[in-house]
Amino acid sequence: MLKSVKVREENYEWLARVAGELQGKRGARVSIDEALSWLKKKGSIMEFAGSWKMTDRESELLLKRIRGEWRAWKPKYA
Repeated sequence: MLKSVKVREENYEWLARVAGELQGKRGARVSIDEALSWLKKKGSIMEFAGSWKMTDRESELLLKRIRGEWRAWKPKYA
């Protein structure tokens, strides 16, 4: 089933660039839907690095929170 979603112009342009990059790798046309599936399979937040604008302060706070979460993380089967 196909669904429609609303995205801001900047997000659509970013996603179109991702689809273009994937198209270059595959050598075949790639839809926005295929680009989303590809990003989902990759599963790494680092794929989004540089894709949004933030201040240095916001970046510092984000990294601080990520480090805090890693420190609090406990292995399930230790």
